[in-house]
Amino acid sequence: MHFYKENGDPFHYVKMTSKEGLRPVTIRDVRRLWKDGTFVVPSVTTILNIYDKSGLNNWRIDQHLNQAYDLDKESLTIEEYKKEIKRLTAIQLDLAPSAGTDFHKLMEDFVSGNMKNNASDEDYMFCESVYQTILSETGSKNFKTETNFSSDLFGGQVDLHNDDWIIDYKTKQTADKFKPKKMIYIDHSMQLSAYRFGLNIPQAKCVNVFVCLEKNKPQIDFHIHDEEQLKKGGKLFSLATKVWHIKNPKES
Repeated sequence: MHFYKENGDPFHYVKMTSKEGLRPVTIRDVRRLWKDGTFVVPSVTTILNIYDKSGLNNWRIDQHLNQAYDLDKESLTIEEYKKEIKRLTAIQLDLAPSAGTDFHKLMEDFVSGNMKNNASDEDYMFCESVYQTILSETGSKNFKTETNFSSDLFGGQVDLHNDDWIIDYKTKQTADKFKPKKMIYIDHSMQLSAYRFGLNIPQAKCVNVFVCLEKNKPQIDFHIHDEEQLKKGGKLFSLATKVWHIKNPKES
């Protein structure tokens, strides 16, 4: 779960009390702040978790089944077997988000001009290819990267935007998972319509840039959402926002 404060600062982690380090924020942490009168709102992606994601659920099931198929269970009890499957799967499930996070950071550094001396030539050329595609497709420039915002009901962080365009990156780890023109879901329209509202640029064009992270097979798919998609997405996101706040009232 991710949250944002009134000035747009992210509130994703809190210090652990029992040992050194940080842990993810929970709704209990947020309720403590609400009780003290502190402004905190859920992120767009946290609100979107209200909806079931069958594709993501099936992918997670497949990861568990892959580990179960490969794991030697002869020396394990059934409880040990299940525990080990869950442990190995958790490691696997973390790989895709981590790879996506790394890519977002690389793109942030590239667009802001902080990358040249801090990355490999391969990474630099890869990010340059992605950014040049964006510039070519949009015919625009002066993009801002990783902008935070908060509104009365939700907050978020936008990958790339200017006054005319809002762009969100989506990554695929391998070429076999990269399916041009077939990777768009209604979730993407909901997310981008929320960003458009949160940034107060309601006429901005909204784009998903899909990127294959397999460097020897670089692929980029640029998808502009039409207004019909965005209007539908906006209505669905509005309903999800109402449900989230009903489930998590500040008074409780």
